[in-house]
Amino acid sequence: MEVEEIVKEITTKLEGVKAPDNLPPFNLETQANSVQKSVYWVVHNHYDLGQPLEPLVTYAARAKQPLDKFLEVFHPDILAAYKHAQTHAK
Repeated sequence: MEVEEIVKEITTKLEGVKAPDNLPPFNLETQANSVQKSVYWVVHNHYDLGQPLEPLVTYAARAKQPLDKFLEVFHPDILAAYKHAQTHAK
């Protein structure tokens, strides 16, 4: 599966999901590594273990970005997580 297909699938699954109110913001410039790892593991665990994708909505809200824009930054990580999860998915 191509990254665009994976991102489309993720955004479709998360359509209508809202982030909680009053989230503390984070700065993608200074916290990129931490956020990158979090995005990777949310995507990986979704495709490997069936865990929810909702944390991605929260991360986007904390970065003060729409989900699609937020996910664009992490295309390589999303693809890597998906591919790795496929190596040991049920």
